[in-house]
Amino acid sequence: FSSRRRHTRFRNVTGVQTCALPISAVSLWAANFIPVKLAVREIHGFPTSLMRVSLAGLLLVGLHVARGQGLTALRGAWREFLPLGLLGISLSFACFTLAMQFTSVSHAVFIPAMMPLLVLATMCLQGKERLSLSKGVGFALAVSGIVLLELDKTVVAGGAAASSWRGDLFSFGGVCCFAYFTVRGKALSARFDGLTVNTLAFGVGAAFSLPLLVLMAFSGAPAALVPHWGQVSWVAWASILISGTSGSALPYFVYCQAMQRLRATEVATLSYVQPVIATVLGVFFLDERLGPQFFMAAGLILAGVIIAERR
Repeated sequence: FSSRRRHTRFRNVTGVQTCALPISAVSLWAANFIPVKLAVREIHGFPTSLMRVSLAGLLLVGLHVARGQGLTALRGAWREFLPLGLLGISLSFACFTLAMQFTSVSHAVFIPAMMPLLVLATMCLQGKERLSLSKGVGFALAVSGIVLLELDKTVVAGGAAASSWRGDLFSFGGVCCFAYFTVRGKALSARFDGLTVNTLAFGVGAAFSLPLLVLMAFSGAPAALVPHWGQVSWVAWASILISGTSGSALPYFVYCQAMQRLRATEVATLSYVQPVIATVLGVFFLDERLGPQFFMAAGLILAGVIIAERR
């Protein structure tokens, strides 16, 4: 009896730790919206995303090499990691960063709350999940919430409208890219550990982003894309540094650890914690003000995701 009780206690602790992984990841991502928003106030979103990917990639590759693990795994699997790095990392970062330039934090995070449904749709198309009535109802509610969110003009910051359809469209593009990363990363995590998946994906992303960033900085890119670097404040530089390290590399690593222990749809479901945290932070740190239509839209989206994921 004592042995069984210890085994049950160990299993419960392990379950809590497993659930804590994706929750930690989405919490870090939620907090990351604040430094990204501060950075794009001074630097265009596209070079900001390149710097974020480059920093995260260099950090993860450095840690991987420091642990005595080379990049030999990429030699035989580069065809699989190439689209993961370009679409799941580089393009995803570009879309989300540009979204933060053109829309509010609250809009930018509630559209990604649709990600579990996109993951679910992908899994259904692959025959790995079955589309039930509850999932269909969840889809309908979430899409209704997205439509209402697009009609919402009640979010303001500093006395002016803080949301736009352009930013929301970029956010949706980022969701699609990240849904691909989730499904494909889950498949690769069966063959590689979480750190290796992240290192190789971010390594590919950094190998693309860093040369492009250098080219933009020294080849006379449009002034709208490349600022006068000497006029960029320390707040923007610190924001990029925080976003590229603890806001990007760390949560992606934790996220892949979770994907090794949970199904892709279960991991993605916990992302509904992210918009709530990020919205609260946007209200406190960026002076965003929310209206009743926003809360209705947010409620429909979250309700749709929760209903669709019920077993």
